[in-house]
Amino acid sequence: MSRSGRFHLRAFISIYLVASGLVLALTGVVCYIKPSGRVASWIDWSFLGLDKGAWEALHTVFAFLFAAAAVIHVILNWKAFWNYIRSRVERGLDRRLELALATGLTLIVLGLTLGGIFPCGTFMRLGEAASDGWGRGDATPPIARVERYSLATFCRLLELDLDTAIAELRSAGLTGVDPEVTVRDLAAANTIAPQRIGRILDVEIVH
Repeated sequence: MSRSGRFHLRAFISIYLVASGLVLALTGVVCYIKPSGRVASWIDWSFLGLDKGAWEALHTVFAFLFAAAAVIHVILNWKAFWNYIRSRVERGLDRRLELALATGLTLIVLGLTLGGIFPCGTFMRLGEAASDGWGRGDATPPIARVERYSLATFCRLLELDLDTAIAELRSAGLTGVDPEVTVRDLAAANTIAPQRIGRILDVEIVH
């Protein structure tokens, strides 16, 4: 409530646009450099306590809410906006250069991005390189989404002896080792990344 005891929707929307814009900026940067899905799951990647899925969800939800708030902002200020446009039309557009440059820049950035042309294309490739950098060494799973399989299936796919694998995991101090438990659940139960299980079993990484 404001000092007058009334809720001001215009002020709320304006403040929300700034706050959500800051969240979008942060989530945008994180999503720009995050690892690919299979790598993120294998190494149990997280940033500020949030995993890849959480960051993507935040970015998507706040993008939609930001767009909705922007529409509401225009509606709430439509009269002032329309009066401004009408006065400019009546007096003649005295910002034709700025209008042309802003429109032209928007179209140029759109074209360069879709065409993968410098500098926009380079910017996107740098993001891809940053994401790929997470998958070096054994950070890449031997099989995509292999952590979703049961330990028995994991061993079968990688041609490992199940009994030997179970013995090695238990010897390494892991608890809850069972042929039917998924690699992901086994890792979570022992507060480790699925990657650690691969290291214990000396899984060969094939790129």
